[in-house]
Amino acid sequence: MQSIRRNSDTFDYFTEYPVSANTGFNHVYTTSEPYLCNDIPKAVSLGKYKNPRLNDIDAREYYKEFESSGKHDDYKWALSWNDLIYDDDTKNKIPENEKRPPQEACYMSTMIIPMTLLNNEGLSDEFREHFHIPRPPGGTSKSRAIWGFLCFDHVDTDYFVEKLDIPVGYIFADMLSLILINRLNYVTYSETFGKAEKYIDKKIREGL
Repeated sequence: MQSIRRNSDTFDYFTEYPVSANTGFNHVYTTSEPYLCNDIPKAVSLGKYKNPRLNDIDAREYYKEFESSGKHDDYKWALSWNDLIYDDDTKNKIPENEKRPPQEACYMSTMIIPMTLLNNEGLSDEFREHFHIPRPPGGTSKSRAIWGFLCFDHVDTDYFVEKLDIPVGYIFADMLSLILINRLNYVTYSETFGKAEKYIDKKIREGL
């Protein structure tokens, strides 16, 4: 699983994990239904949430302390997260003893919406191969093919309202799909476009 775009340019996550390693993404992929968790620390403590960026033992210890105090501690919660990658400029400005994920990277609520394609017979073979979307018999399909995920995170618990936010999430997922699918289908994962680009580059180098 690879990220296409995040809402911050100052840091990034290592995301080269299989979909099955993350409870939320795995749920969406296997059920074709959206995923919502409004209390990740509690879900981890109950064994209901896994995330390769989240240290399970540290997260469980954090929730034990929360149950005792009744107060969330952003600093301690951040220490439960790992695999954060800062850009060089940001990293050099942070004191060594404070190099931990920033609060916005250590969310407690998450909502994941499937990005799908209905009637997906028009997809190129290159696009299908990249996203492992089989070509249905007869060349037509009325099923939805999941090709990506739109993920919303928030640092607070109980942030999302299921009846309101999931429908809105689908609206954004469909809007983004219209834009991204054309680029991915006809540019990024198009063998024809790649060959044309190489041909043009070759002619430019030859001075033609």
